Amino acid sequence: MRISTAWAQQMSVNAMNTQQSKLAKVQQQISTGLKVSTPAEDPAAAVRVLDLNKTISKTDQYQSNISTARSRLNVEESALDTGSNILFRVQELTIQAMSSAIVNSDDRLAIKFEIDELTEQLAGIANTKNANGEFIFAGEFSTAPAFVKSSITGEYDYEGGTVQRSLQIGDTRQVADGDLGSAVFVDIASSNPSTGGTRSIFNTMKALSDWFNGDYVDNDPEVTDILGDIDSALNSFLEARTGVGARLNALDNQELQNEKFVLDTKTTLSETQDLDYADAISQFHLQSTALQAAQQTFAKVNNLSLFNYL
Repeated sequence: MRISTAWAQQMSVNAMNTQQSKLAKVQQQISTGLKVSTPAEDPAAAVRVLDLNKTISKTDQYQSNISTARSRLNVEESALDTGSNILFRVQELTIQAMSSAIVNSDDRLAIKFEIDELTEQLAGIANTKNANGEFIFAGEFSTAPAFVKSSITGEYDYEGGTVQRSLQIGDTRQVADGDLGSAVFVDIASSNPSTGGTRSIFNTMKALSDWFNGDYVDNDPEVTDILGDIDSALNSFLEARTGVGARLNALDNQELQNEKFVLDTKTTLSETQDLDYADAISQFHLQSTALQAAQQTFAKVNNLSLFNYL
């Protein structure tokens, strides 16, 4: 087989180009720290890297949701604690006012004014906002106050939503980030037969305030019913706080699970895309040697000519 000088030279050039391409690839890997720089180099690995990054991003969002839910629930827990203290004070004042032997009419008037003020404070608690300015007890209508005082009756009406909001904290797990004001402040069991079985804490406190405008009777059954309804309201607050505590524990547990999952996923991602520098440097030296050999071969082939022997 006859090999022309031009063909021999072209073969040498092709060999150098091949070695230069391999060396350039290794150089790029070393500079980027990645095994695969473009999807064309390894489509399967590129798809896996994309999927792993999406998984990590989604889990990071879950972690962000956990932080948001924890913040909102902490605000609610604090609000319920303050609300409970208000009701304890109302109980104390009511028991004090029930005996004519202890307090006179002026004392009762002062107590009535304080109870009215405590009612306003409790309404403020029911309309507590979180850091984002959302009303925590308003459900899906969180941009508007949960309770509004009627200018006609003077009663506080619930105008919040009926859907308890929740946040996704895992692929198959959600957690409520608050309680409905209707459940905490309105739908409270009542021992007063005229209430139909339930009475809001605001109506209970209004009934107590109105009682001071009537005739005083020691151990009045009406006030006894009011005290019973205040106890029910305290139980409602306690149940809500218990639920908040359970959800906070759930958030802590899920957060730990998410952290471990992200760590494991990042480990897999590193194994898929990160470069083994020791191996890459070894490859770099090998490709450099191969390129030098190709260049030396080209130089020798290029000098091969019969004219050198004439």
